[in-house]
Amino acid sequence: MRKKPRKILSLVLTIVMLASPSVQSLAAPIGPGEEILENESEINLSTEAHLVKAGDYFTAKTAFKEQTRSNAVVLNFSFDGALFEYANYTPATDVTVVSTEYGDGFAKINLMVPNYNAENLGDTMLRAKEDAKLTNATHILNLSADYVVKNQVGSKEIKTANTSTSFTTRGDGSDGPAVLGDTNDDGIVDLIDFSNMIDWFGFDKSYPDWDTLYTFFDLNNNGEIDINDISYVEQLIE
Repeated sequence: MRKKPRKILSLVLTIVMLASPSVQSLAAPIGPGEEILENESEINLSTEAHLVKAGDYFTAKTAFKEQTRSNAVVLNFSFDGALFEYANYTPATDVTVVSTEYGDGFAKINLMVPNYNAENLGDTMLRAKEDAKLTNATHILNLSADYVVKNQVGSKEIKTANTSTSFTTRGDGSDGPAVLGDTNDDGIVDLIDFSNMIDWFGFDKSYPDWDTLYTFFDLNNNGEIDINDISYVEQLIE
């Protein structure tokens, strides 16, 4: 008679295990195309650089997405060394630049952060070379960051985060300066350019050719061709 309760208990446990979401989730595989959050970059790299011309300086801001228990960070930037060069790094408040190494197409910045309280790291300044033959194009600034993380029990590990940001340049590929507002690349700004800007009024980032054409005439960098852009080109008419 004592064996019957054991069979009933075994049956109940089997039913509970099959019905339990937590047990099922442990065995569930990661399907194709599903996002693995651990692979997301923990660092942001951003810039407002737009329509950069030869000789222009511009900056990119680096920051952890959230406060991170790190006191040592190495930033490895890479970019097109034929067109751009490293100029400077301005650390965020309380962050110290320990050393800097840079050359053709790269810059390596070693940072010290107090109290394992890393978040905002600082601004990297680049410069478009004076002799750069720039065109209307989008360029990429890449960042690979190595940093030490200390957990709550005092253990440390090295992590790596990779990210990038983009910026635009303006030019016709010659050694001469770019003609701002020249919509048809004839070297001058005239009534045709004014007319073209009116045609494009209201175009924004949703348009298919935005990244290859219209963005270079978004002169106030607000993501659309608006009345301010049109007015600016009208004032440039020769």
